[in-house]
Amino acid sequence: MTNKRVLKSCQSRVTVASRLSVCTSSILLLALILHLDATMDASSHQPDILAIAREQLGLQKHVKDASIPKSYLAALRRHLDIDPYDTNFRVTLQPKTGYGVVTCLEQACAAINIPLGAGPGRSGGKADGFGSLVNYTV
Repeated sequence: MTNKRVLKSCQSRVTVASRLSVCTSSILLLALILHLDATMDASSHQPDILAIAREQLGLQKHVKDASIPKSYLAALRRHLDIDPYDTNFRVTLQPKTGYGVVTCLEQACAAINIPLGAGPGRSGGKADGFGSLVNYTV
């Protein structure tokens, strides 16, 4: 085989590999878009904060919105403004005893529990059992 043929053969293989890589990337991107679309409110194209909060707090759909601490909803909105794709975690509230715990559910985290710190306000969030997501987002 001549050098030209070897070079052409290698270029052909690289082109096929590149096309497969681009195709795979496109499929992954489409899957991500479809997943995000499922969590968006159809009328506003904004994430459904209440649905995300319910899932993270482990609450059933029939639980009243009022049972979700307003401080958590505000912190979640701020968090999603910074990192809109980071929703794969659970929050355990600690009413009257603590500021809550986040369990990271990403594969790299190995379900690590992260104690939350105080949030703004007089009690820092201890009354509701939720302080701030700062310890998680750092």
